[in-house]
Amino acid sequence: MKNILVLAFFFVGQISMACGQHEAQFIGYVKNFQKVAVDQYIVDCSYEIEFTMFNSSMVCPLVIGEVSYLRFEDQSCQLKDGQQVSGVMVKIDGKVTIE
Repeated sequence: MKNILVLAFFFVGQISMACGQHEAQFIGYVKNFQKVAVDQYIVDCSYEIEFTMFNSSMVCPLVIGEVSYLRFEDQSCQLKDGQQVSGVMVKIDGKVTIE
């Protein structure tokens, strides 16, 4: 029985080390939305997320401590502070995106 547990932990460890992408589902609210313009052209719209729910993947987890301080880009520049956002966060090669 002890050997089975050791083997199980070994294989779980090997799987988590082999993860190419780490994932988590989330729900939260936009905070600190910023729109940066240069010469009347918008060059950057970014925001932080105040999480109300964060569920890491069981196989390849993305930990909330890795993303709680990040700013995310709003391609549409339409978000506002307090607006709800949700989706799946994916970390690949150190870059976190929202799908």
